[in-house]
Amino acid sequence: MIDRVFWDIDETLIHTEMRPFGEGYNDVEFKLDGSSYYTKIRPCSSELVAFSRGLVGADNVYILTTATRDYAREINRIASWNFEHDHIFSREDLHEHRYSTAYGGSTTARNKKVGSANNVIIDNLPSRDNW
Repeated sequence: MIDRVFWDIDETLIHTEMRPFGEGYNDVEFKLDGSSYYTKIRPCSSELVAFSRGLVGADNVYILTTATRDYAREINRIASWNFEHDHIFSREDLHEHRYSTAYGGSTTARNKKVGSANNVIIDNLPSRDNW
């Protein structure tokens, strides 16, 4: 039984370069923090995300990426995958999750959603590299 599906974005659902791909490609160009990004969104990416949502429920499908939060959110917007912000785990979120405690404090804890043995990550990397 699968609890959650995590999609990697770079090289799985999209391909991004820091320079234009060239003539004849349907590139999406965007700027972030003063840099230009040229992105190809895989034609089937929206269907794959929708299929996984149908399989385990929309509340159990996430983006999990080593990219920055701002980059992941911008790709999500451009690709129209419609992930809520709390369904995007970026490099800032991967190892520890900071949350508010009573009386205005905060603490960190390992993210339980990411750590389940019944989760599936869909990524281009060999499984030995997906730790």
